[in-house]
Amino acid sequence: MHKPLKKIVIVGGGSAGWLTAGIIAAEHSTDAVSGIEVTLVESADVPTIGVGEGTWPTMRSTLKKMGISETDFLLECDASFKQGTKFINWQTNTNEYYYHPFTLPRGFNETNLAPFWQPFRDKISFADAVCMQSHLGEHDYAPKQISTAEYDFSANYGYHLDAGKFAFFYKNMV
Repeated sequence: MHKPLKKIVIVGGGSAGWLTAGIIAAEHSTDAVSGIEVTLVESADVPTIGVGEGTWPTMRSTLKKMGISETDFLLECDASFKQGTKFINWQTNTNEYYYHPFTLPRGFNETNLAPFWQPFRDKISFADAVCMQSHLGEHDYAPKQISTAEYDFSANYGYHLDAGKFAFFYKNMV
């Protein structure tokens, strides 16, 4: 017969460690009597790399599940919206790029859009032809209005954030 799990130790902090602790706390009871005790151990001697961290759109549901205000997160973690990934000089060294947007083309499950784009491939990238998101990103437009509710969106997005500030922010929330 197995005893129920009562204690979890997470070794390593940073955004990965604190997100793991937050997800466990959000999905399981962590009260002192009947819940799981979550302990995070991190070194004060490991410096941050300082390059920032990019996330996928699933980060929004993770933060929401953890009970984090999106506004507070954006302000406290120097976060900005990330609408995709742009790979510059992907194939050559001629300033060409490939853009991977986070918003899927309308009807992508019903229709293969590639054959319709193929005749125009020398004139427009696939992402630009089938999705508005690369245009938003290239013109520095946000994926939502300031009046849009937290975690809602017009165009799908993740974040770019200061991972050290995120760890400090979440650590001080719990």
